Amino acid sequence: LSGGTRGEDLDLQLQVLAAYLTDPGWRPEAFGRYSALSATVHDQLASTPAGVLGRDLGALLRGGDRRWAFPGREELAATRLEDLKAALSPSLTSGPVEVVIVGDITVDKAMDAVHRTFGALPARPAPTPPPAEQVKVNLPQGGGPAVVRTHKGRADQAVLYTAWPTTDFLADPKGARANRLLAEILNLRLTDELREKQGATYSPSADSTQSWLLPGYGYISTVVEIPPDKIEAVTRDIQRIAADLASAPPTADEMTRARKPVLEGIQQARETNGYWLSTLSGMQADPRQLDAYRSLVPTLERLSPEDIHAAARRWLSPDRLWRLEVRPEPVEARATP
Repeated sequence: LSGGTRGEDLDLQLQVLAAYLTDPGWRPEAFGRYSALSATVHDQLASTPAGVLGRDLGALLRGGDRRWAFPGREELAATRLEDLKAALSPSLTSGPVEVVIVGDITVDKAMDAVHRTFGALPARPAPTPPPAEQVKVNLPQGGGPAVVRTHKGRADQAVLYTAWPTTDFLADPKGARANRLLAEILNLRLTDELREKQGATYSPSADSTQSWLLPGYGYISTVVEIPPDKIEAVTRDIQRIAADLASAPPTADEMTRARKPVLEGIQQARETNGYWLSTLSGMQADPRQLDAYRSLVPTLERLSPEDIHAAARRWLSPDRLWRLEVRPEPVEARATP
């Protein structure tokens, strides 16, 4: 639950949020509108390669784990308001509560407002880590043929997604920051190759994800929207660039081009309430996040080309590469009797 308001209206904002927690309105009209929209959501997602990617990628990147799978048509059609209430009520009525307030307000005023709202609720248990079996998630194995999905949209549109498994954040905090800069440099080289050298209109992107909660879970990824007949060529470009990064350190110019926007983005984000709300959320349950936040900028500033090279050698090997292709559905498969 979250909200934004003026400092003088903080009391009212917290009263509203506390009311959502203690006396939620399970309105059938709202759920009915959701149910009506859900009847067409699968058709909408299937109509573009990006929609299919968003629909299927979550489960595919977690070994098919249904907790991250988009619900099927039958599941959506069968869901009732009572199911939603049963799923959320235990957390609302007896789950741990963390309150984070950021913005133009004094600590004393914030504490007083919380004391008279959330602080007046009956005591609740402290947060505890989830059971080990609940955080066991497997990344897909790389090195094999691409996973292929199809969409019903334009025949000249496709998406190529690639991922190299890494590890979680806590297993190697410095390595996680090196992976972030490695992904930035990978993105720079892909952009230089596909847009500058080849004159392609599509824009690639690369990213690094290191889980805080799931042990051993992380990956470096790329995604690019391209015509389907370019998938094989772009796959080779990605593999070649990854091999180049694993064979030699990046240049000083690449380090500057990768690091400077990241540091500037962090500095700009720190001037917003949204950044601090996201950063501080969860720190009361796991104070290790505070050390991680404090070390972010110093670690990024100290990373050397050799650190990035070591990360590339460790992770960007061909036998670790996992691929997903979202191609247009064959014309004959779209025909209706």
